[in-house]
Amino acid sequence: MLPQFFPTHMANFAVDAVKLADLQLQLWSLDARAFWTGARMALAVLAVGTALLMASLPVAMLGGAEYLRHLLKMPLEQTLLLISGISAIIAIGMVIYAVRRLKTASEHLKNSSDELRENLQWLRQELHGEDSVDSLRGQR
Repeated sequence: MLPQFFPTHMANFAVDAVKLADLQLQLWSLDARAFWTGARMALAVLAVGTALLMASLPVAMLGGAEYLRHLLKMPLEQTLLLISGISAIIAIGMVIYAVRRLKTASEHLKNSSDELRENLQWLRQELHGEDSVDSLRGQR
């Protein structure tokens, strides 16, 4: 037989679970918005940097190499390598900057994920009386 308080306890638990789901969705929404706010600039820099690099690199490399060839009296092959090395260093710097900004922006999503993990652990504890899935694994 079920205790008399069981239906009330289950109803309260259901209300708590719905509230928790609602709060989790609100948190995720805020974290996603914060992520896109922080990531927007990094993605724009990455897109513009990539487009500029692809569009101007061949012309700039040839023009710079030809200029250096006349200025330094070096063979064209050497000046092409020098110019391409400088361009690669600039491009690598832009990519590193963009990746760092994206990592910083993604921290907001990690916070939401951590909160979800804690809430799921609480639900497991309420349903099964267990602390976590790890405690189940330890019993096997």
